[in-house]
Amino acid sequence: MQIDWELITNVKSSLFLFALATQCTLAWIFSILFLAFLRTAGEPPYFRYWTWAWFARAGALSIALVRFGLPLLQGIEAREFDGTLLSTAGYALYQVGKFLNSVWLLEGAFLFTGVRWPKLRSRGLALGAILLALISVALATVVEDLLTLQAPVVALASGLAATLLFRLPRARRSFGTRLAGTMLAVQASLWVVYFVAFLRRDGAWPMVNNVWTIIAAHNSYFDITVDVLVASSLVVLLLQDAHRRKLEAEGERSRLQAELGRNERLSSLGTLVSGVAHELNNPLTAILGFAEALTAPASEEERMRHANIIREQALRCRRIVRGLATFSGRESEVRESIDVRALFERVARGFEFELARQRLNISIQVPDSLPRFQGDRFALEQMVTNLLSNAVRSSPSGARVTLSARLDADAIELVVEDEGQGIPAEVLSRVFDPFFSTRGPGEGMGLGLAVVHGIVQAHGGTVRAENTVPRGARFVVTLPLRSLSAPREDEESLEIPRTGSESLKTIALLVIEDEPLLREMLATLGSRRGWRVSTASSGRTGLERLRKDGEHFDVVLCDLRMAAPSGIEVHDLLAAEEPELLERFLFLTGDLVSGEAAAFAARCTRPILRKPFHIHDLAAHIEEIATARPTPAG
Repeated sequence: MQIDWELITNVKSSLFLFALATQCTLAWIFSILFLAFLRTAGEPPYFRYWTWAWFARAGALSIALVRFGLPLLQGIEAREFDGTLLSTAGYALYQVGKFLNSVWLLEGAFLFTGVRWPKLRSRGLALGAILLALISVALATVVEDLLTLQAPVVALASGLAATLLFRLPRARRSFGTRLAGTMLAVQASLWVVYFVAFLRRDGAWPMVNNVWTIIAAHNSYFDITVDVLVASSLVVLLLQDAHRRKLEAEGERSRLQAELGRNERLSSLGTLVSGVAHELNNPLTAILGFAEALTAPASEEERMRHANIIREQALRCRRIVRGLATFSGRESEVRESIDVRALFERVARGFEFELARQRLNISIQVPDSLPRFQGDRFALEQMVTNLLSNAVRSSPSGARVTLSARLDADAIELVVEDEGQGIPAEVLSRVFDPFFSTRGPGEGMGLGLAVVHGIVQAHGGTVRAENTVPRGARFVVTLPLRSLSAPREDEESLEIPRTGSESLKTIALLVIEDEPLLREMLATLGSRRGWRVSTASSGRTGLERLRKDGEHFDVVLCDLRMAAPSGIEVHDLLAAEEPELLERFLFLTGDLVSGEAAAFAARCTRPILRKPFHIHDLAAHIEEIATARPTPAG
């Protein structure tokens, strides 16, 4: 049987073109996919080079497909086309594309790993690759020789890229980097095999079917598989790297937000401290000055006057500190019956000079039928003062400021209205934010309306700001009537009845306080009233004194904030083990604003007296506790 070698050759040529066309199509598909992934992943530089590499590969394979497809269309042997100008140009473009593919693949690996190119620039290396490709075309006129010269470049570039990925720091290694490194290593190994196969082909190429000839003749089929594996592994690497960079960006954003929040808090704290220092320094200066005056020779009348001034300024400091506590919205002062008209009139009297200076008219509109309600008089005066101050400052000369109130179902509405320019729409939602102010630097701390908001919250109410027509602004405070119950008598009432019983002079008092001066002050005051006062510098010592045989105390003063055990811990221990001892306790604290202290105050069944306190208030509480308990038989 005669073998039709021409038919076999045509079949092999057709299969070769089919494999080359498949490889070319896949290269273009991956190029377009890489371009799409590049844009959605934020265009990382390394993947930009890998995208260029696949476009260069797709272009080179397209040139090869045209080069080998034209002879088939013209019905001539592909070998007869070698040596022509068109064939040489095609080989040159093909070789340039393949060399650039290798160079850009390697450069992407360098950029991804962060390793610097060894004394070579990207553009220079690309130009070198083009020059080398053109030289290789001059040295070889058939495609097998071009592939033989191409093999070391592809193997070297792929192998070096794989090595870079394998040597990544442990923190950056991932499944994607290991997969991409492995596939690039496979590609490098395959091209080493190609190099040997193209060198060992014989003159009967491609008819003699030894193992090396088969590998060389069917390299396009092997390339299809490796191309799919390499491209897929690079996509996996990109997706995992994009996820990693997203997590790092979110972490950095969180860090920056935390840093910004910290800076804002520090800035706000600095502003608050500055304002509080300004408010406290004046009364403190008066206290220090008149305390110095007490040490100098003076009449008894003059010394009493100085002592009274010191007391008044100390009370002023207390009002400032408690005003800050009210600003937090967590607590309020003692509740008492409030007459709204009297409240407005008291506040308005404090603005008489300012109203006259700006020629402003003030109108107070409160119906006679408006009921009284329970509230913190000092805090509500502060609230109305801040709102009226804001209205006076915003009003033009000759304008009217209105203070009004009305009953709305189970609530009272207090309204402060001015005829100024109103509140800009862009800041209307922020007027109650702490430290937000539309005034110039040094003209305000931005706490006035924030304090108003805190006071209203402490009273269980709401406050809103709105503009009026045709001009002006209105602040509406709504305070519920039913939720504002009177205080417990054992905590806040200043009108505790006194008794003249002689037994009160023998009250046995234990003071548990870690501040030495306060212990001394309380012991001195108690001794002056004829009480037997004992002291303890810690909660542990206080508990030992309470449990000591032969000792009995009618009343125990205990500070809340102390080193362990704190006053709160002493309370909880006695409540669980010796509740009868707890009945003698009166707690003292300078803090009811912190979360722990506020939570304790909500559950504590014993009275809590806030520092600084009036001495007669302290005495009233002590005498009430002492008289509420029967004197033990003795």
